[in-house]
Amino acid sequence: MKEMQILNKGNPIINFKKAGFLLFNFLLVNSILSRDIPKLSEIKKTIQISELTLLDKNNKPLHEIRNDKNSRRMNWLSLDQISAAVLKSLLIAEDRRFFEHKGVDWKAVTDGALRYFTFRGRRGGSTITMQLASILNPILKGRSGGRTISQKWDQIRYAEELEEKWTKEEILEAYLNLVNFKGELVGIDAASRALFHKEAHGLNEIESSIIVSFFKSPSGKENRIADRACYIATEQEKDFQCEKIRMKVREIFSRTYFIKPRNGFTYHIAHALIQTGKREIKTTLDLDVQILSQEILRKQLLNLKSKNVKDGAILVLENSTGNVLAYVGGASRDTSSAYEIDGVQSRRQAGSTLKPFIYGLALQNKILTDNTVLNDNPIDIQVGTGIYSPSNYQDTFHGDVSARVALASSLNVPAVKVLSMLNLNEFVFKLSELGFTELREAEYYGLSIALGSLDINLKELTNAYRVLANEGNYSEIRIKDEDPKDVPKRIFTKETSEIISDILSDKEARALSFGLENPLVTRHTSSVKTGTSKDMRDNWCVGYNHKYTVGVWVGNFSGEPMWNVSGVTGAAPAWRDIMNKLSEGEIQIGEKKIIPKENVFISTTSINKSSLMKITYPVNRTIIAVDPDIPQNNQAVYFESTRLDRSAYWVLNGKILGEVKKIHLWNPKSGKYKLSIRNKENKIFDQVEFEVR
Repeated sequence: MKEMQILNKGNPIINFKKAGFLLFNFLLVNSILSRDIPKLSEIKKTIQISELTLLDKNNKPLHEIRNDKNSRRMNWLSLDQISAAVLKSLLIAEDRRFFEHKGVDWKAVTDGALRYFTFRGRRGGSTITMQLASILNPILKGRSGGRTISQKWDQIRYAEELEEKWTKEEILEAYLNLVNFKGELVGIDAASRALFHKEAHGLNEIESSIIVSFFKSPSGKENRIADRACYIATEQEKDFQCEKIRMKVREIFSRTYFIKPRNGFTYHIAHALIQTGKREIKTTLDLDVQILSQEILRKQLLNLKSKNVKDGAILVLENSTGNVLAYVGGASRDTSSAYEIDGVQSRRQAGSTLKPFIYGLALQNKILTDNTVLNDNPIDIQVGTGIYSPSNYQDTFHGDVSARVALASSLNVPAVKVLSMLNLNEFVFKLSELGFTELREAEYYGLSIALGSLDINLKELTNAYRVLANEGNYSEIRIKDEDPKDVPKRIFTKETSEIISDILSDKEARALSFGLENPLVTRHTSSVKTGTSKDMRDNWCVGYNHKYTVGVWVGNFSGEPMWNVSGVTGAAPAWRDIMNKLSEGEIQIGEKKIIPKENVFISTTSINKSSLMKITYPVNRTIIAVDPDIPQNNQAVYFESTRLDRSAYWVLNGKILGEVKKIHLWNPKSGKYKLSIRNKENKIFDQVEFEVR
């Protein structure tokens, strides 16, 4: 560049380039800026992402949710996690001689100084390193009118020292992770996911030229960003057609940006546990049990769709600790009538689910035994100014029955009669001890509380049944790993709890109302009770074995009645499937497998074990729908077989997935599939076809 000379009111001609250089050196020497350059590792430790990540009990990510309202900053990315196209566009746009200079591009600085001192306006000469210096040290940031000369020299000196201590690669990495993009987006990870809904390593040339264009003008208008992106792209490819860029920029500015969470398994818990400033919260949940419960509920709601059932919820508790292993507050967005509502916390009518506690209090007070004969015939009971006439589930009456049969078969008239033998205030107090809240005076409910006039939620109900599973001891549930363990409190005697548990597991006693074969029958011993509220608006199934308590609710958040759905046909199939999976040793809970309580021995001398293997899920011609609001990589379908056999393999469309371990989780993708179980000799033992939409 030619040296520029100016005449200054009769003074001799000044060599401006030399004068500027002398002034620059003077300011460098006299800078009072403290230049303690941090290490890159120290910078990374100070960065707080704007998302809260919920972890399961084994530190596996469950859910990602925003908990910072001021900015969006996602994960820190290394250079190998960022597209090479981004780096190329960045250097063209911001610093073409980045790998040649040592922090300062003197040619650009001199040119900028000449423009300033000759009153031709300002022109940016900041290198990437100088820009990073301003990000790392707020003192160096310019105001709306730009930086002072002193600030500029301090910025230059800081940049030079930064280059002495950091590598070029570290400077690029820090810059891309700390720079502000559009609006509140900070860092390449947040910008890439918000603007293009993809990871930074997948950005192509067009997307890279656009994302880099936001550096100079994070709040820039559509045309300005498009023009700049077009310039960057054209510099790389001279005959580049800019219309593609303009269309992409138009698309970005036409919508509100949204960052899809990488993990989205616990929507309702995540919203309940948001805590500003927290980066991670470890929960008691188990990712495998959570996914399994979601999939089972989804499958059951699809089965019930024709009966006007849209919503459901599941809670899985570990008996000994009160730890929540699965918390499914609702079905997926494409099936639920109101996805945001938490079905675990929502209050609904109890139906028949309180009957075990009525009989439990009567047993404990020695009013009856499980063999006491009760009469199941129509009765009229005076309630206030009216008459209450309870009937049974099938509108039939059975005469004299034992208390065991009356409870197991959920007969209404005997339950009301047993409650009438109790002090109603004592029973309502017992419910409060069991953890039920928002209770009114006993007179408000009257004897109708036996059949479900009380409003409860799945959380309270499931934990109350856990009291029976824990020999009559109550403790609060735990959902955060840091929550203290509650001291157990005796509610029922051990003997009372054991009798109620035995009745609720008695298949023969249950047969009067439900028959011997029904969804309440599990492969291993468990106790269970169903309930259906008035007009079939709510449907419950809650039960437990020696290790786990599972509660299921199905219905409609809108309050619409279901069509001919009872506890046995609505919630029970989902409850049974979860209990069976938890009890068979086929699903890993933490680091330890569940061992079945009973051992079944089968002689193998005359049976070919592989010939017994069948695919139990998916059934042939199943249609599976993926949830469009959950990242595809975070969705799972389970493949289930009748037995485990390491000599056989799951094969999907000709590709081996792994050994047959009864349950195999698979990430669904749209298409038609053939799933088979084969041995090493490629012999097919069973095969089904299904479709994912």
